[in-house]
Amino acid sequence: MRRLRQFLADQGAESLSFALVTLALGMLLILPLLATVGVSLRVTKSAEALLRSQYASDAGAEYGLWKIANDPLFQQTLIANEGTPQSVSMPQSINGETPSVRAVYVATEVTGGGSSTFEWAIWAGSETQNNTVNISGSGHRIYGGVHSNHKIRVAGSWHYVYGPVRYVTSLSISGSGHRIPYTGEPEQIDIPQPFPLSWDMADFEPGGLYSTDPNYHYHSGNWNIDRNGEVIEEGIHYVTARFRIRARNVVGHNVTIVARNIIDIQEPDYSFSPYIPNLTFFTDRSASSNVVTFSAGGDTGGITYAPQGRISLQDSAGTIYGAFLGNAVQIQDSGRTIRIPDITIPGGQTCGVYDIESSSGDITTTVRVRRCEGEDWEVLAWYLE
Repeated sequence: MRRLRQFLADQGAESLSFALVTLALGMLLILPLLATVGVSLRVTKSAEALLRSQYASDAGAEYGLWKIANDPLFQQTLIANEGTPQSVSMPQSINGETPSVRAVYVATEVTGGGSSTFEWAIWAGSETQNNTVNISGSGHRIYGGVHSNHKIRVAGSWHYVYGPVRYVTSLSISGSGHRIPYTGEPEQIDIPQPFPLSWDMADFEPGGLYSTDPNYHYHSGNWNIDRNGEVIEEGIHYVTARFRIRARNVVGHNVTIVARNIIDIQEPDYSFSPYIPNLTFFTDRSASSNVVTFSAGGDTGGITYAPQGRISLQDSAGTIYGAFLGNAVQIQDSGRTIRIPDITIPGGQTCGVYDIESSSGDITTTVRVRRCEGEDWEVLAWYLE
């Protein structure tokens, strides 16, 4: 009996030892497995969060694209604030996340080849200024189109426009004998349009794109031309203040005048041709009053560009050759004739390019889209960061 008890005791000790060894081995095997499972769960949760953010970010970009394509007022706001991002409010959250969405009008592009003749004698870009295009007096003749991003007002008598007439908000005609346009009907459009040709003042400033041109001339302060028959030196003339012509028969062949203040042409029979293709006079002066004034007839040879102020064409019975692109344009007195000089612009379609940025969590979706006249939207790029 004693031997049996001793045998059982020995067997129990061996079993206990075996059990302890097995338990230790199990712990060595299970702990890494549990750690792996924990890591996998954390990775899975992280991946799920990342996917939710990506889905929300993409959804925000898609909504931004829908907003641009289907909301004319928003599209108009983007065009009017070119280069400045505008916020897009999401109508609801996506999987519990609300992406931050912004859209921006990047640029106007012209696609395709060839070239065409510029058709607009008058272009007013303001969307808010009353009488954006204001034609008064009598007997004016405009050989070219008239476009306004807001209103056109015609008063007086016997004004003719030998080209298309296009406006956004209203066309007011009073008086008698007008042909606006001479043939056909005026066209009301829904969305304001960017200037068909435009330039950036920064390109003309010292250190800018054109400042290294060998024919670049810098004028500090006001520049007045007072001598009859003066010939302006060829090239780009950058004027830090006002530019004024107070003499007859001033000649400026292959000349572009860029002024930071008003441009005032007081005497007739001037003759210009542009140095920078199509651009003769440019000011970025911002005012609701006149920033460019032509008080007499002559030949600008190209475009007068005043995107932030009013261009005024005055005096009577004179002919002026040029195209006038301003924030607003007015034609006064009587018998003024406006004729477009030979202006060639790149051919092809005019397209608007937009960027959309949508961010959710750590994911940012950036989309670039383009829409050309008469065509559907085209996605140029779509990528995640």
